Amino acid sequence: MYKILILDGVTGSRLGKILREEGYTVSVAQTAGEVIGALRSEKFHLLMAHLPDQEFNALYKILDLKSSLKLSLPVLILAPTPTVPKIILTLERGANDIMESPYHKKILISKVRALIRSASRLSDSKLTVNGDIVIDPKRHEVRVTQTVIRLTAAQFKLLSLFVENPGKIFSREELLGAVSQGMEHQSRSVDTQIVVLRKRLGKEGRRIKTKRGIGYVFV
Repeated sequence: MYKILILDGVTGSRLGKILREEGYTVSVAQTAGEVIGALRSEKFHLLMAHLPDQEFNALYKILDLKSSLKLSLPVLILAPTPTVPKIILTLERGANDIMESPYHKKILISKVRALIRSASRLSDSKLTVNGDIVIDPKRHEVRVTQTVIRLTAAQFKLLSLFVENPGKIFSREELLGAVSQGMEHQSRSVDTQIVVLRKRLGKEGRRIKTKRGIGYVFV
């Protein structure tokens, strides 16, 4: 089930209802702060913003966060009569597409499907973070600065989980549950795997931070 996060600043908007009718799981936020909180705690397949012109500064804050967290999340913007300079700036700040509101329902759904499909293809082939860590799920291969590094199945799963959820804090129990196959069923076995993973990643291993008393986070 694909999950869509919407920043909806338009009174009486039916956007969430339309997407739910198409089978998507939808979360609706009213402010940039709510969106930022959701992006830090959950994984979404698409971010949409339905905004009047005067609220674009809030959108830019979100796009800046997306960039800083290195999220591969596609972004679709709906706006009334956007000007050419605003369209250019929005795309350059990290949005994938912008369309005029009011919108045609069938065109909107087609754009949503196309963006999610394109992002899914990329995640199925390679996931790149900062150009330094490249994970190839099909080959079960990890490269750091173009050098292939050897990981066990459990370490590969851990790294994939971290890279797909930058900024999210995972407890030891959550990590163990996600990658328990091939690991001892003890939370301390996670600590051992993290120590080895950090060493094998070299300088990039420093991005796996310990949250004392809680677990780990990839930054």
